[in-house]
Amino acid sequence: MTRAGRDRDAAEFSRVFALEPDMGFGADATLFEIEAEPEERAALARRFDLLSLAAFSAKGRIEVFEGGRSARLEGHIVADVVQACVVTLEPVAAHVEDDFSLLYARDAGAGGRDANRPTADIAAAPEDDDAPEPLAEAGIDVGEAAAECLGLALDPYPRAADADEALAALPTQEEEEAPASPFAELERLKRK
Repeated sequence: MTRAGRDRDAAEFSRVFALEPDMGFGADATLFEIEAEPEERAALARRFDLLSLAAFSAKGRIEVFEGGRSARLEGHIVADVVQACVVTLEPVAAHVEDDFSLLYARDAGAGGRDANRPTADIAAAPEDDDAPEPLAEAGIDVGEAAAECLGLALDPYPRAADADEALAALPTQEEEEAPASPFAELERLKRK
């Protein structure tokens, strides 16, 4: 890991990589490996409503183009999470792995690329259909990008192994809304 800084006042898992024009692309791209510390994992668990986040790391590459005015971040996250089952609220453990790719540009917030600036050294991949993210003066917060990827990769409806049985045991909406017949009420009173 090179050219990275940690900003404790920013996001829960911040790793800012300052960009320099000579960082390169392709075989000369800057490689990174980052791992969340226990307090960062606890903060991310709160952010994403997890019961726990036992491990979280990311690795990848940063390519710099146009003399440092544009960059591409490509990475892979690995996490061990525990979520609450949406039916039973029991803990549901999961291993999460996902890839992410983001394009950044210094002028992204100012209406796009300057038509007079050459773009020969930026080779946009076909999957780069999204508009580029604004590139901050400080650089790219790789940790926040990885955290956002984690948030998107989480199962929105985690289910425990016995969730189907628990659902089957719940009364249906018709059973809940059905008025009790007078005869059913008499039968209930007789049993007492």
